[in-house]
Amino acid sequence: MTFNGGYLYFVDSDLSDFGSVGHVYKVNAAGTSASYVTAPNGTSTSMKWVYSVAVTADGSVLASGTDTTELAPGVINLSYRKTTVISAPTNSYGIAIDTSNSMLYISDTGGSGNTVVRYNISSATSPTQIGLSPTFVTVASNPQGLAYDSAGYVYVTTNTGGSDGVYRISTSTFTSTLFASSATLFKNPIGIAVRSSPKEIYVINKGTTDTNSNVLKISSDGATITKFLDGADTSSMLCAPIGAAINGNILYISNGTCTANSTYAKSVIKVTLEN
Repeated sequence: MTFNGGYLYFVDSDLSDFGSVGHVYKVNAAGTSASYVTAPNGTSTSMKWVYSVAVTADGSVLASGTDTTELAPGVINLSYRKTTVISAPTNSYGIAIDTSNSMLYISDTGGSGNTVVRYNISSATSPTQIGLSPTFVTVASNPQGLAYDSAGYVYVTTNTGGSDGVYRISTSTFTSTLFASSATLFKNPIGIAVRSSPKEIYVINKGTTDTNSNVLKISSDGATITKFLDGADTSSMLCAPIGAAINGNILYISNGTCTANSTYAKSVIKVTLEN
């Protein structure tokens, strides 16, 4: 999920909803007007298994995914709907854009399964082709969600075995360090979002069951991790949550499919954060 230009962008990868097709949605801040960004090349059968979305400074909408019908797995520029932008990562999942340095970050859950790839968007030779010279940084196993922080970092969740937690990548040196981890608090972390003021990081734990999903709040130095929302409490409205985005003091969370709190399945919820 991402918030850009007064709109929330999020993905729906449930193929049963659209006749074996995933989509990227665009919704206004009030949630009263929703539309989906046209699939690549304008057809209804182009992109399946859409995972993440990001918006560049010029308004181009980029989506990552695999198992496409007409295009190779990778990142697609939905604004032009012509060609695959990036097909190098084996299994691209999360994407984030460093707007200050015109860099695109992609988490690669395939191949070695422990890298984040960086592409230079400013090196584009055409609107549909970007980042011809990727660089790689190693994090822990199975990197998932990415979130850009204008203070000079990209945060990435990892969720395999004992490496569940959050890594932080410097956008200036492109080096990674373990930012936060806890064997008891992290349970299949996927989505992540950064709040600018006060500086806080929110992580979406999908969990292993409907009722042990939750949302964690992490302090700016990574030292303090608290449970912000608990999926065991039905009033949290969590239902196999996956994505996260923040706009000001509003946290947006995308739910998946579950049974324990199914009233809120396949929905986006808004949470007002304290100042």
